[in-house]
Amino acid sequence: MQKKYLMKRLTTIITCISVVFFIASCEKFDSQIKGKVTYPSENNEERVASAALVYKYKVLKNNKEEKISSVLADSNGLYVFDYVTAGEWKIVAELTIGDTIYNGKSGVISTSGDDTKEVNIRLDTYDVSNNE
Repeated sequence: MQKKYLMKRLTTIITCISVVFFIASCEKFDSQIKGKVTYPSENNEERVASAALVYKYKVLKNNKEEKISSVLADSNGLYVFDYVTAGEWKIVAELTIGDTIYNGKSGVISTSGDDTKEVNIRLDTYDVSNNE
């Protein structure tokens, strides 16, 4: 009887330890990266970049980057990436107005898996396409 009790108790302890290791190894995905996208007008005034395309890149080993997802900035130039895992990220944004293409990117952003990072992007670099 006592042997059976000890085996049952040992099985319970092993199961509990396994569950603890499983939970500890789960990747957290509750971070959020959000911000505002703006660009300079002809008079160099800040304008809201509504409908800017905003990309989230995962920074991999050797500084390589992998595009993970994209969103459109709203009418106020605001964007949000929810459920971001712990790691290193870059945010890239672009906006096309007529023949002008504006773009910009953030530096490396580190998330813990349960924090919020505010990353504003100013699209200072632009290209004027000549479609003649």
